[in-house]
Amino acid sequence: MFLPDDDIWYFWNIFILIFAMLESMLYPYFTAQGFPENYLNPSLVLLYLCQIVFTIDIILNFFLALKVKGDESDYILHIEKIGINYLKTNFLRDLLLTLPLGMVSYFIPRLKILYLVKSVRIERFFKFFKPSFFMP
Repeated sequence: MFLPDDDIWYFWNIFILIFAMLESMLYPYFTAQGFPENYLNPSLVLLYLCQIVFTIDIILNFFLALKVKGDESDYILHIEKIGINYLKTNFLRDLLLTLPLGMVSYFIPRLKILYLVKSVRIERFFKFFKPSFFMP
């Protein structure tokens, strides 16, 4: 179980931000230039790594305690309530952003524009750099 105020969760968010920034730069580039044919291309390996990291992030979000509304020092620690809350809020967005859109556009080239959807991860920067994140 992770608390939103734990140092480990803070550093995990920084780690995720690095990969979000990387992904938000590579996918627009691939939208304009096309996906490399070589599957061992270093930029593609980075994207595979991003997919793995974001999949781990989805799993970890099921174990992130929720702050009780009105009482910032109290947390909901019940796995079922946390899981249901995550499924109702950010799960679908996170799952859609983690899907391998490169494979979809390989079979249907006109859907290459879907790469730009990955740029939505930039929203994490705004959430992370809000003053409330640093000063709970």
